[in-house]
Amino acid sequence: MTARRQPAKARAAAKAVAPAAPAPPPRERFVPDWARDRHRSVHGSPIRLGTLSRAIARGDFRLPRFQRPWRWSDDDVLALLDSLLAGYHTGELLLWERYGLPASTERFGEIEVAAPAGRGCLVVDGQQRLGAIATAALGPRFALHLLDGRFAVGAAGPWWCPVGIIIGWTGRAIDWIRGHAAEHGLDEEHLIDAFGPAVDALDGATLYTVTFENGWPLDRVIESYRRLNTTGVRMSPEDLEAGLRRAVEER
Repeated sequence: MTARRQPAKARAAAKAVAPAAPAPPPRERFVPDWARDRHRSVHGSPIRLGTLSRAIARGDFRLPRFQRPWRWSDDDVLALLDSLLAGYHTGELLLWERYGLPASTERFGEIEVAAPAGRGCLVVDGQQRLGAIATAALGPRFALHLLDGRFAVGAAGPWWCPVGIIIGWTGRAIDWIRGHAAEHGLDEEHLIDAFGPAVDALDGATLYTVTFENGWPLDRVIESYRRLNTTGVRMSPEDLEAGLRRAVEER
């Protein structure tokens, strides 16, 4: 019996040590040129107004030298603040992420900020809105009436709160509330109750940013901007109202 089993074992052992046949090389996948050069599409990302104001103050944004000068008036800033408080959409900010930028001084509206060397976002579209936000949130001139929701320039007195205390608020807000209540004879708890909704509505207002990643080439950033701003036929507010009103009334 043993003699008959040995040849089978020998054959099995030889088969186990025999080199495996080489695997065929993987097939190289064909990719069309248009797909090879395609960049990932971009979508809007939400950002709170308080977070955005702090990013401006840190110098996270850079203004390309082709950007036009600051042109918005106080009325334009007031209109933007009112839209943010009311929850209206204010458009998307177009940014281009870049690395290795030199340190620079940037001016957003009435505010100058020091931008450190390194990573930053070039502002492709949205300079005027960022300037308005910086002017209101980082400057002293704009205020909100905590009782009726009106914005004004240079307003002071009971229930008027500087926008910069509300947007990007920190522990200094408590000091302001205490001092303001004492100065104007207001009930501190009542003032806190009125301040809270202002923070929720204004500091918590949501804007949207569209960021082209660092790998996007300049020509594609420009083409994306061109298609967004120069193609298609714009609909007038009157046409939009008529269409939406008809859709609502026909239901």
